Amino acid sequence: MSRPFDSCRLYLVLRQRAWGQPDRAPRERGIVDVDRDLDDRALGLSRTETEVALEELLDARLLHRAEPVGEGRFSVAPLDDFTATTLLMSLH
Repeated sequence: MSRPFDSCRLYLVLRQRAWGQPDRAPRERGIVDVDRDLDDRALGLSRTETEVALEELLDARLLHRAEPVGEGRFSVAPLDDFTATTLLMSLH
């Protein structure tokens, strides 16, 4: 289990990458590729902490595995901060 802040911060970064970049192709809106879109060091999380936080986001249904596009790609729920934080806090 990660610290709640780790999961919240990771979700906010992924949501921004998935939904907040106007140069994304329409079919890429809402999708993140963790290897391409996420720099672990920028978050201050180790790879293990990042993996744990990703699993918690999947458990909270804030991320879904993007099928069939492959490993490391996720669709990101475009929820507001309050709803996302409430869901994540319910895991802890």
